[in-house]
Amino acid sequence: MTGVFETPTPSVTCEAFVAIIKTMQPIRKQIVYDEQHRPVQVVIPYEDWQKLEALLSSSNESNASALMGFFGKIDFKGDPVAIQRKMRSEWPD
Repeated sequence: MTGVFETPTPSVTCEAFVAIIKTMQPIRKQIVYDEQHRPVQVVIPYEDWQKLEALLSSSNESNASALMGFFGKIDFKGDPVAIQRKMRSEWPD
């Protein structure tokens, strides 16, 4: 079987966003544009990055520990990829 598998990016909960909004001043930023004037990067001061990183990592740690209670609880009868394809084939176009 061939396919591309990507590591999912950590999700950020609504509570994390609320915490960021409540605890931070507006984020100072510089937007970097490419030759076609499309935004490609954002540069923020390191101290702002440290605050964001601390808030996001604490949120992700609590999410991970909450999810560990479900570890091993789902028992698939069959190939998970086949189940996923079947479910997706039922979606409307």
